[in-house]
Amino acid sequence: MIVVLLLLLAVPAGTAAAQALDQGTLSIRQDGREVGREQFVLRQGRGRGDGPGTTLTSTARFRSGDSVRTFVAVLQRTPAGSIAAFQYDLPPTSATRRILAATDGGRLTVRSLGEDMEAARQWPATPSMVLLTDSVFVLYAAVADLATRGGSSLTAVFPRTGARIGFTATRLPGSRPTETTVQLSGGLTGTVTLDAAGHLERLDLPNGISVVRRPD
Repeated sequence: MIVVLLLLLAVPAGTAAAQALDQGTLSIRQDGREVGREQFVLRQGRGRGDGPGTTLTSTARFRSGDSVRTFVAVLQRTPAGSIAAFQYDLPPTSATRRILAATDGGRLTVRSLGEDMEAARQWPATPSMVLLTDSVFVLYAAVADLATRGGSSLTAVFPRTGARIGFTATRLPGSRPTETTVQLSGGLTGTVTLDAAGHLERLDLPNGISVVRRPD
């Protein structure tokens, strides 16, 4: 079932989902130097038949010399913000070429596929669970959506490694009246900055990674 569900991620949902809720380009920087760019679009609806929820599609490209590594992620979420389905494609040089995830029957199943390998993991699915990677950073927008002023206890699942990390996401006033800051604390630390519309404007992580939205 998980393979069939994820194959639908590539199918346009229909005219009702054609208008983007958000889209843009992120500059990915390491210690202030741009190392990649990420282009994303968030649309209403998910999968065949324009089911309720949203679909986030993002492509991140990292250049090193003459080579370019490309990562593509598609995340479908329910109207409540929970994970419905996920697909993550990695460069051809990776042992794992594709990662699929889906929620069904109260379980999150993550399946890793490679040229000569296949592996699966399962965990209980909860509304406070988010999927994150170390190469597609717009996924942190889902963290911001679930954050509250009193602090939301969330669990980040990194599907490539299988790591699960508990952390707290707290909404705070930004440095400017039009901004909102989401502070990450606990097992995962960092800062997400949102613009007046609630869209991801900037991400700062403690390993020197910063992600900044480029002007349209």
